[in-house]
Amino acid sequence: MSRKKSAKAKLRARNVRRKRAKKTKARKRTRKEKWPPLIIERPVLYLDQAGARGASCYRVQFCNLDGETVVLDIPRTTFSRPSTVADVLLSAHALLPPKREQQIELVKKAMAKRAGTKSTLRVTNRVGWQVGRPCFTYFTKTFGADDLEYNRHNNNYPALGMTAGSLDGWREGLREACEYSDHLIFAAGISASGPLFDILGPSAEPAIYHFQGAAKPEDDDRAFKSSSGKTLSARVAQSLFARCQQQDLFGFSTTMRGLEETCFACNNLTLVLDEEGTVGESGSGEIDPKVLPFRIISGRSKKRSEAFGGGHHKNLSWTVPVISTSERELDPGGKSFRKEGERVRMVAVPFPPTYEGGIFHKVKDPSERTRLAALVEHTIAQNYGVAMPSYLARLVEDRPALILELPGMLGSFISGVGADTDSWERRLASKFGIVAIGAQLLARYGVGPWTEQRAVETGAALYRASRATTVSIPRATGAFISHLDTLMKIPGLFPVVEKGDIVTEQQKVELIGIRRTIGGEQVIALPYTRFENLVRPSAVADRALLALADQGRLVTGADGNLRRQLQITGLGRERQRYVCIRMRPAT
Repeated sequence: MSRKKSAKAKLRARNVRRKRAKKTKARKRTRKEKWPPLIIERPVLYLDQAGARGASCYRVQFCNLDGETVVLDIPRTTFSRPSTVADVLLSAHALLPPKREQQIELVKKAMAKRAGTKSTLRVTNRVGWQVGRPCFTYFTKTFGADDLEYNRHNNNYPALGMTAGSLDGWREGLREACEYSDHLIFAAGISASGPLFDILGPSAEPAIYHFQGAAKPEDDDRAFKSSSGKTLSARVAQSLFARCQQQDLFGFSTTMRGLEETCFACNNLTLVLDEEGTVGESGSGEIDPKVLPFRIISGRSKKRSEAFGGGHHKNLSWTVPVISTSERELDPGGKSFRKEGERVRMVAVPFPPTYEGGIFHKVKDPSERTRLAALVEHTIAQNYGVAMPSYLARLVEDRPALILELPGMLGSFISGVGADTDSWERRLASKFGIVAIGAQLLARYGVGPWTEQRAVETGAALYRASRATTVSIPRATGAFISHLDTLMKIPGLFPVVEKGDIVTEQQKVELIGIRRTIGGEQVIALPYTRFENLVRPSAVADRALLALADQGRLVTGADGNLRRQLQITGLGRERQRYVCIRMRPAT
C-alpha cells in the first residue's frame, strides 16, 4: 500500500509541475509579446493667424490597425493622465495592447523616453508670409524656417498644394505655347505676384483680374467669346501651386463666408474664380460680382463679436490677387458705370474673340492653335504644383535685395506705359506692373519659359488693352484733336519747317511738332512719343492712331505704315517716323 500511495503522490506532483511549467511559459510569452512602440516626437505649438500662441501639444507617432505609421498631435494637458492619452489613441485607431494596464504602461514608457526630444515645432493655419518673420509657409514646407509648418488638417481644399510631374515638364511643356500667347504669361505672372505684396509693403494693393471675352457687334455671326482661352489661362495660373482640372476651380455659387475662407486658404498666392468652377459651392445662391472688389481686396472678413468669433467663425485676413472669368464685360462699349475705386480694384483683361484665335491670336493656322491648346491641357494635367515651391525658395532667399529692387522695377513699368500723369492712372498701371514683375522673376529664377523683357512687354500690352475697355476711343480721339487745335494757336509749338529747312536751336527748345506741306496739303508732324503724351489716357494711343486713320486724318508712309518717315534737318541726321495728321480730314 505504501508503494501505491507513493506512486500516486509522485504522479500528482509531476502533474502539478507540468501545469506550473505551462503557466510559466504562458507568462513568459505574454511578457515577450511586443507591441508597436509609441514615440513622442516633439512639442508642438499652434499659432493663430497673427502669430499669437494657441494650443500646446505633443506630436505622437504610432501604428494603426492597418499597420500604417500615423502622427497625431495630442494636447499636453492630456498627458497628466496616461489613461486619457490611451483613450485618445484608441479613438484614433492605434494598435495598443488589449489590457488597460498594458496600455497605460506603454504610454508611460513613451513619456519617460521623451526627455531630450527636438525643439518646439510651431504650426500655423495660415499659408504665406509669417508675421514678424522673413519666412513663407507653403502647404508642404516653410521656406526660411525649420521650426514652422502648415496645419495640413486645416486645408479644406485638397487640390491646393497637390503636386505631380516635374518643373522641367511644366516649363518645357508651356514653352511653345507661351511664345505665342501673352495671356498665358500674364496668368502665370498673376500667381507669381501673390507673394510680392508683402515685399512691396502696405502701399501695394492686389486686384481682381477679370478675364472677359470680346464685345460682339450686332448682326455679327462670328464666334466671339466661347473657347477664347479664359478658363485655360486661369488653370495655368492655378497650376503653379495646385491641381488645376476643371473640377478643382472655385466657383461663384458660395456664401460670403465661404468666399472669405477661400481667400484665407489662398493667402499670398492666387484665387481663381471660374464661371464654371464648382469647388466651394453651397447651393445657397451666387456671389454678386459687384461686391468682390470691396470685400476681397479689403483683405478682411466681416467682423464678428468675440463671443461668436472663435473656432470656425473666427475673423480672417488675407492678401490675395484674384482671377475671375466670365462672358460679362465690366464696361461694355467703353462706358463704365462703375466708381473709380471699383474700376481700379477689379480690372478687365480682354481676350481676343474666338474667330481671331483667342489666346493664340498671333497664330494664323486654326489647326496649329488647336494643337497648342491641347499641348497646354496635357502639360498642366501631368505637371502641377511644382513651379511655386521652386519660385518661393529663391524669393525668400532674395527677399532683402528685392525689398530695395522691386519699387524701382514697378516705377519703371508705370513710367514706361505713360501712366505717371496722375495718382489714379499710376494706381491702375501698378496692378499690371506687379504682375509683370512676377513674370519677370519667374523668368529670372528659371521657372518660366520666357525672358524678362517679354514679361514686361506682356504686362504693358495687356495694360493698354485693359485701359482701352474703360475708354470710348472715339471720345478720346476727338479730345486729342480738340487739344491739338488749342495747342496750334500757341506760337512756337508748331513752327513751319518745310523740306530742306533747318530747325533752329531756339525752335528745338519750344516745339512739340512741326507743320509741313506734304502732297499739297499742310500736316502736323509729331514724334510718336509726343503723340502718345497728348492722347489721354496714353494707354489708348495705338487705338486712337487707328481711329485717326479710319477718319482719313493720317498721311501714311509709302509702305502703308501709319507713321510716315520724314527727314527734318536739325532734329536728327537720319529719317525718323512721325505721326502726320491732316489739319482737315481727307474728303
